[in-house]
Amino acid sequence: MLSVPVFWRMNKEKYKMIGKKCLDCGLVIFPNRKNCPSCDSQKLEEFGLSGKGKIYSDTIIRVAPDGFEAPYITALIKLEEGPMIVGEITGVDIEDVEKNPQGLVDKEVSITFRKIMLNENGLRVYGLKFLLE
Repeated sequence: MLSVPVFWRMNKEKYKMIGKKCLDCGLVIFPNRKNCPSCDSQKLEEFGLSGKGKIYSDTIIRVAPDGFEAPYITALIKLEEGPMIVGEITGVDIEDVEKNPQGLVDKEVSITFRKIMLNENGLRVYGLKFLLE
């Protein structure tokens, strides 16, 4: 049986942003796919993303799915390398976001590794979230 630290290190996608880069057209893809969505090429190589980006849009989730604790903030984030993804924003006071009509739009963020939820057995599940720069 693997130790917990070894298990997490063997699953690099759990604590790093690993995407693909198309060798034909240069498009950076996240999350991973088998074909490039731009040119349909299968010539893709693993590509590590910086985890830095800018918030394009955000919302406050007030009714959470099972295992998640509401309220929390999710955002549409444009990564430096190009892809747009949805991620949870952490380390922000929700009341401050509610007072600002623009929300978190145009704020810079970077990736961090944090608790995501409690699973059905009550165990903590960890993953990637975003912090304001």
